[in-house]
Amino acid sequence: MAFAQNLNHLMQVRGLTNYQLSKDLDVHATSITNWLSDNSKPIKRMQVRLADYFGITIDELMGDELPEPGIKKEPAPNFEGELTETRREAMELIMKMSDEQLKIFVATLKATMGE
Repeated sequence: MAFAQNLNHLMQVRGLTNYQLSKDLDVHATSITNWLSDNSKPIKRMQVRLADYFGITIDELMGDELPEPGIKKEPAPNFEGELTETRREAMELIMKMSDEQLKIFVATLKATMGE
């Protein structure tokens, strides 16, 4: 039950509802409910996203001690009407990247654009 307790603790510290977390992580709210009630655990890929979201390690997320959240990565900003659909989709994908993925992406983009 460590994961369920840890997730509940992290959400309480951040003042998050199931709906807010599900929206930020782009998962169904039922998944969050199942995790919190210890009916299921997230797959490894989602464990990585959750740990990244709360600024902790996967070991802390899944471990026996209550973790203290680190720096939260903010969800993609809402630029309704200001961006094309393609640019909005790109922003959402960028906001989901890890720091390492983002470094590679920026370097590739700069090389492609000749910068």
